[in-house]
Amino acid sequence: MQKYSLAIFAGAGLAVASVSIILNMRPAVAQTKTDRVADFTVRIEDVSNGHTLHTSRGDKVVGLSPGFWVLHTGNNPIYSVGARASTGLQRLAEDGNPEGLYSDLQENPAVKATGAYNVSMTPYPVAGFIGPKQAYEFIVSDASPGDRLSFATMFIDSNDWFYSNNGTGIDLFSADGTPFSGDVTARVGLFDGGTEANEEPGVGPNQAPRQPRPRTGQATDEAVYAIVAPAVGASVKGNGDHTWGAPPVADVIKVTITPRAR
Repeated sequence: MQKYSLAIFAGAGLAVASVSIILNMRPAVAQTKTDRVADFTVRIEDVSNGHTLHTSRGDKVVGLSPGFWVLHTGNNPIYSVGARASTGLQRLAEDGNPEGLYSDLQENPAVKATGAYNVSMTPYPVAGFIGPKQAYEFIVSDASPGDRLSFATMFIDSNDWFYSNNGTGIDLFSADGTPFSGDVTARVGLFDGGTEANEEPGVGPNQAPRQPRPRTGQATDEAVYAIVAPAVGASVKGNGDHTWGAPPVADVIKVTITPRAR
């Protein structure tokens, strides 16, 4: 078994698309359920509008940052509720930079492939943050039954909030080995990274759209917690931010998975 890593820099240094792939070198044999492989297109869409986020300065949209995805077995390796965020997750949750998560996860034996996404596919390709009616898309290749998908993207108008799926990961195949197809938004939650003091969402001066440089807010040393827990597959309930509320997850983000023809 061989493991290869590839890093591709895209768009004015806004993100790094990184791939770590495990290739199994073996002769052709009759295909069984465990030998099946499939490719998937994953679409992450910003569905917010001008009234989604209520602030003391009026309503506004919610932007989403470039993000990171992982093909893995076992639980979601990006975060664990009740544990401290990794350095890579901190960079994503505070500044919308997914690059550090590659370094965090490349030696994890449960990780089969990783990648970053930073190019909006609608209405035309452009690198950077996305807003309403824009979407990121990426391709997950050579997934097998038992593999799961996890991802993370920043809630832009926050100090360290991020969207990710539930703690177990999203199953890409049914029990009989059929590739999954459909909307998985109900498996997505909003989390606090615990690394920076919260300011009013959409207003705080140390949030990504307004801060003069990365990591300018007041540092904290708290565990990751769920602000809005995933509706499906959550191991914990959201306990909410202690001061500021957040919009329903489905009012901001929509995530769909579609098998690709091989």
